[in-house]
Amino acid sequence: MRRLIQLLSLIILCATSLHSYAENSQYSFDHFSRDQGLSQASVQALYHDKQGFIWAGTTDGLNRFDGYQFKVYRSNSDKLDSLSNNNVLSITQDSNENLWFGTVNGLNRFNKSTESFTAFLHDNKQKNSLSNNIVQTLTADKFGSVWVGTKNGLNKFNGKNFILFSHQSEENNALRNDIQAIFEDSNNDLWLGTQGGLSFFDVKAKTLNAVEVELKEQSITSILEYDDHTLWLGTENGLYLYHKKSGLLSKHTTLITELTNSHITSFLLRNNEDLWITTRNKGIYRYNLISKNIEHLQSDKKKPDSLIDNDIRAIINDNANNLWIGTY
Repeated sequence: MRRLIQLLSLIILCATSLHSYAENSQYSFDHFSRDQGLSQASVQALYHDKQGFIWAGTTDGLNRFDGYQFKVYRSNSDKLDSLSNNNVLSITQDSNENLWFGTVNGLNRFNKSTESFTAFLHDNKQKNSLSNNIVQTLTADKFGSVWVGTKNGLNKFNGKNFILFSHQSEENNALRNDIQAIFEDSNNDLWLGTQGGLSFFDVKAKTLNAVEVELKEQSITSILEYDDHTLWLGTENGLYLYHKKSGLLSKHTTLITELTNSHITSFLLRNNEDLWITTRNKGIYRYNLISKNIEHLQSDKKKPDSLIDNDIRAIINDNANNLWIGTY
């Protein structure tokens, strides 16, 4: 049985072969390009909203796919209610079903009824403005707040203003405040992946703390909860497990060899069974938590329905259980 995987990308580049560590596995990729209306090739962010639309943030425009065609949103200097910048890095949706888009120049809230945007920008004269205009990661928590990870600090939007949480005393606070990933765990606390390592935000105490871990590469790009006591950490140089109680790191014995020197970009846990790991240089790994089987999916120029490129930046699952994959 062939499993359909949707792929957002544009150009087929030189790539290596597709191979698998599990038996009888076969995947088919549908490719979407400019011919189908996608604004640009480099897809950096994907989101499946509560209305069923697929949103794709690229380096040149925001795209909404309704199952039939793309609608493109771009910045327009003549329209104050347009997108603040065309380089879209992050997407989320809050409990009020507002969509938020992070760009390299500001945060945008989308008004569905008017299809217009409200931009939030850093203002040196406004204490409660966004701390930095480069919005690298977004998440909406279970209590209705939107958390904004920027190049300079963590921001909480309370409906009116931004509250800044940042590291002040550490020697590498500039790197610690460069936030690349936000993950809300089962206790409703936040874990932050930064250029300077792992940080923890205690929601009840409202405190941000650096977590000291021994990493070969301090830059943490993605986080996922493995269970109540353990986190998957994706870095620019492989995969680690962080054990909350002991504060220790370990390497996954099965995956460590395959992911050595891999720049991990995102995680997706599918059906509580399959862990999908995307990389910037080696395609996609699928790890079955039950059977322990590993599949490695890479581009194969001889197979038109294979991955179109090995530089993967985003992965999501839709209501029909299709995977959508964004390449760069």
